[in-house]
Amino acid sequence: KSLKKGDKVLTAGGIYGVVVGISDAESKVVVRIDENTKVEIAKAYVVGVKPEGQTEQPVVK
Repeated sequence: KSLKKGDKVLTAGGIYGVVVGISDAESKVVVRIDENTKVEIAKAYVVGVKPEGQTEQPVVK
């Protein structure tokens, strides 16, 4: 499954956030980690995605 805006993710660095932007050409995603903070990371460092409707933490790939 590919990432999409709104997905809740876990990064390899242990940061939880929400995908707010995706650059397939550069293999990067923008993740919001709080109301005022967004970070750009390589897609390869997204290690978990929370499936829709799940209330627990993201599932590690």
